[in-house]
Amino acid sequence: MKYKLDSIANYAKKNAVRYQKIDGDKRQYIRAYSDTDRYVKGQCMRGTFKTPDVYYAQIRYAFLFGDTDGIVVGNRFLSDRVIWDKEGVGAYLPWCIDGVDIDKSSVDLNIKLDSAKRIKKGISLIKMWGGNYYHLTMEILSRLISVENEYLDYPLLIDEDVLSDSKNKELIKLVNKEKRKIIPIKKGKAYFVEDMVFPSYCTWGKHSKTDLEVGNGVAMYPEAVRFIRSRVFEKICEEMKEDYKVFLIRGNDKRLTNESKLIKFFSGKDYEIINPDSLSIVDEIKLIQKASVIVGCGGAGFTNVIFCNQNVKVYQICPIELQYVSNLYSELALAVGVKLFSLNATIKDYGVNMNKSSFYISEDDVTHTMEMIEAYEEDN
Repeated sequence: MKYKLDSIANYAKKNAVRYQKIDGDKRQYIRAYSDTDRYVKGQCMRGTFKTPDVYYAQIRYAFLFGDTDGIVVGNRFLSDRVIWDKEGVGAYLPWCIDGVDIDKSSVDLNIKLDSAKRIKKGISLIKMWGGNYYHLTMEILSRLISVENEYLDYPLLIDEDVLSDSKNKELIKLVNKEKRKIIPIKKGKAYFVEDMVFPSYCTWGKHSKTDLEVGNGVAMYPEAVRFIRSRVFEKICEEMKEDYKVFLIRGNDKRLTNESKLIKFFSGKDYEIINPDSLSIVDEIKLIQKASVIVGCGGAGFTNVIFCNQNVKVYQICPIELQYVSNLYSELALAVGVKLFSLNATIKDYGVNMNKSSFYISEDDVTHTMEMIEAYEEDN
């Protein structure tokens, strides 16, 4: 069945029971690094665009779906992605949509709504790929800043897949200071929410035709980043140890093809070798807070940069060709005053995205780059 495509914000401004703007402004966003030297030093090019408002809306009689960016109200499929990234609406289709006609602003929905489970009220935190640590932290939990002191008796509606991971549940507990009840939302099911609160996104990614394209941009609402940091620091706050250095390994993820050699290299330089998968989220954050130097392979785990103490030095191993990944964590680091540098790796095999690509960096290149950054820091 076809539905008209529109944004939640546009609909809410005219039809919502309540629409409350929190913030709206032009924001800096990372675009690209013009050369390898700037990439290593974190000196990216920046652009400015008018980001959507940060807001919350109270909407009556909305359908939502697990693992889906968007809701249905009446004859409309609503997603705020159409405001800042219309191309991305058609590029990242959730399971419940067969197709999108951007020119005609229409959506083909493939699920029947007459069997939807009814929910009386709730705060929608449903999001595609929510089980990923970055997406959970910055695209789901950060949105709670909009309703920090509002709707305290409304339960949180969160994807069931997100809740199946013990570390995700730990993080949600740390951020959910109000101890709101949580209702799991199943993928493949429709839900009818009589009284739904939608807190807007606080991060805005600019879609490119391929994830490997240099220059994929991202912008963030810095207050939302600091909101997550402050919630965690209320419960976990360790002092940094000057000589405590860690090399984070990825366990079963073999995107860094010479990780075993780098383990020996960093062990010889008095780095502790840590696999975060073996830690609880509390212990992982404590470790991050205590470290004075952190080195690791680029990926969602670098979301933890927002929990670092500000005098830490963070080195992310990632090829410049995949800099869209490092862009995310550079922006997070910037928001909380942490210095993040890149160790430029060499691509071995391209994949469709970061998770499917592989790369390596030699011990000599690690040494040379870290020495160059030390010299650069002393001069600046």
